[in-house]
Amino acid sequence: ADGLLDVAALTGNGEVILLLGRAERTFVNETLEAVPEEIAGCRGFDVHLVELDGSEGLELVASFAGEPTGMTGMEGLSKPGCPGLGAIRAWKLIEKPGSAASSR
Repeated sequence: ADGLLDVAALTGNGEVILLLGRAERTFVNETLEAVPEEIAGCRGFDVHLVELDGSEGLELVASFAGEPTGMTGMEGLSKPGCPGLGAIRAWKLIEKPGSAASSR
C-alpha cells in the first residue's frame, strides 16, 4: 500500500521470500514464517497478491507441488519431492511494529 515495488518469490523447498521496496531504492528481505511440514520439500510454482476477504490489505497466495527428481532410490542422487499432494496457501499481509511486514 506504500506505492513501492515489492517482490515475492518461492523456493524449491517451500519457502516464501518477500523483498519489500524502500524509498531509498533498496529492498528489505522479510521471511513469512517457518515452512509448514506439509510443504517442506515442495517446489513453489506460482505466487500472486490478491484481494480475497474484502478487508483492507492484500493476501499472498502461493501454490506448491513437486515430484521426486534425480535418480530415485539412490541416496544423494535424488530429492524426494513434495511429501504430500502439494498445497495452495494464503497469507494475510499485515504490518507489525519494528518490521516492514508480517503474516498471519
